[in-house]
Amino acid sequence: MMSQANADIVIRAEKISMIYPGTIALNEVDYRVYRGKVNVIIGENGAGKSTLMKILAGVQQPSKGTIYLNDEAVSFQHTRDAAAKGIGMVHQELNLFGNLTVAENIFLGREKQRGLLPLDTAEQHRVTAETHGAS
Repeated sequence: MMSQANADIVIRAEKISMIYPGTIALNEVDYRVYRGKVNVIIGENGAGKSTLMKILAGVQQPSKGTIYLNDEAVSFQHTRDAAAKGIGMVHQELNLFGNLTVAENIFLGREKQRGLLPLDTAEQHRVTAETHGAS
């Protein structure tokens, strides 16, 4: 039987390694993401924080290790795989487009449409205001 503490773990990364030629960016890292909690990663520059986040979001695949989502082993070959499971990432390089609204930046690359009609900007603004408190 799963304990309450384990039931609250949404994502579990076990023994994640990322090895580049001549560099070990991550060496058997374990990480837990808890439901309803603020989950943080802190460390010095070069510690592998961004690499771990990119692996969890499907930007990169680990050299070794396993990711579990709600206790099920998963493998993300692309960011769309992770997004389909509800995992996304805001990259630390905030390359936003100043000529677009907040909503347009949030939906960039996954714009809402109404059938074959052009963008549904009203829906994008509504969702943004509802979920992020801004438009």
